[in-house]
Amino acid sequence: MTPEKSVLYWSYYVFALGVLLSLAPGFTFDLVGMDLEGEVWVRVIGVLVLLLATYYYAAAISNARTVVVASLLGRIFAALALVVLWLTGGPWQLSLFALVDVSGAVWTWSALQSE
Repeated sequence: MTPEKSVLYWSYYVFALGVLLSLAPGFTFDLVGMDLEGEVWVRVIGVLVLLLATYYYAAAISNARTVVVASLLGRIFAALALVVLWLTGGPWQLSLFALVDVSGAVWTWSALQSE
């Protein structure tokens, strides 16, 4: 599998997450057992996540290697930030999202290494 293909699949996950956060934040938070506070801000974050999905998708279909590598670094940073937020008093479920980010980053990194 190519790194671009891993980012393409990643864009599908990010798109789904963005849609859920934008349109059904209560349902999304219930899925992971979190309380929902400040629903409007969760929806704003959902819109931003949708924007990220479009960038991942565009990078993947255009074989933009620089963006693919940058997405790898961004996902590692996001995972670290989520773990720090969890360790400093945030809900433990943030670690689940961190795990998904790390998994996606490892997948893309492995694909880069196999080329």
